[in-house]
Amino acid sequence: EVDSASLAGAPGQTAGDLADLLFGVDEQISQGLSEKQQQQMSDVLTLLAEPGWRPGSKRSGVEARYKFNRETGLFYSCFNCEVPDTARSMFEDFNRGKAQERYSDVCKEEHVLSVTERPLPLGHERLVRGIYRMPYPMKDRDFVWQEWSALLPTQDGGSLYISVAYSPDDEATLCPAEPERFVRAHLKLSATFARQGPGEQGVRAAF
Repeated sequence: EVDSASLAGAPGQTAGDLADLLFGVDEQISQGLSEKQQQQMSDVLTLLAEPGWRPGSKRSGVEARYKFNRETGLFYSCFNCEVPDTARSMFEDFNRGKAQERYSDVCKEEHVLSVTERPLPLGHERLVRGIYRMPYPMKDRDFVWQEWSALLPTQDGGSLYISVAYSPDDEATLCPAEPERFVRAHLKLSATFARQGPGEQGVRAAF
């Protein structure tokens, strides 16, 4: 029996060590998240703890893992690394907006369609449209997503930064597609999180 998500060995390898980064959030603070936000955090944790993850190659200190779900036809990827930064500064950087445009090599444009300001420990919630380049002759992809973030204290005195993005069900109404220019793509659920222990100078990040 284990008291965390970590499980060892293959076959049935998990990403439970990364799910463990989400454990131990201050319960009183986490209850301040919306029901949907709490469910999305739970969904990420559950997915990482499931068997079936396979290791990929490690490049520039970044470890990769992959999982294919035959029932849903979805292919999942997860990456993790040590980052010489703080959970707070990562949260503040994301909260500035347009993180994809600043950090993704394939994101051509990122347009913030609306912003809802939230008090700490939450960041601003945004409705976003992003255009991603594809190799010729394929059309570029456009995504519409909702994003939120939080900086949550943990029971050990550390902190957890998390940001989540997903395509809303009514994306076609919120931002009509342009099929003559782009292929509309759908983002089921994407998350970035970084855990910093008390007194630590860096974080362990996963995305």
